[in-house]
Amino acid sequence: MKSFQPIAEKHGVSIAQLVIALTAVQRGITHTLIGARNAKQAQENAVGGCITLSNEDIQFMQEKINGYLKA
Repeated sequence: MKSFQPIAEKHGVSIAQLVIALTAVQRGITHTLIGARNAKQAQENAVGGCITLSNEDIQFMQEKINGYLKA
C-alpha cells in the first residue's frame, strides 16, 4: 500500500479513499459496499466514489496488487 501513496497524494486523498476508487473501477463491479463506524467515516469513504483515476494510475496499482498476489 505504501507504493500507492504518490497516487493518493496526487489526488489529495487517503489510501483508503484511493482503494475505494480502485475497487469501483474494476470490471464487473457495479457498486461498492463500504463499512463505516460513524458519520465522519461514511463521509470520508464517500470521497472515494468521486475520484477519477487515470488509466496509468489503475494499471500501476493493478500491477502492484498482481505482484503481491503472485509472491
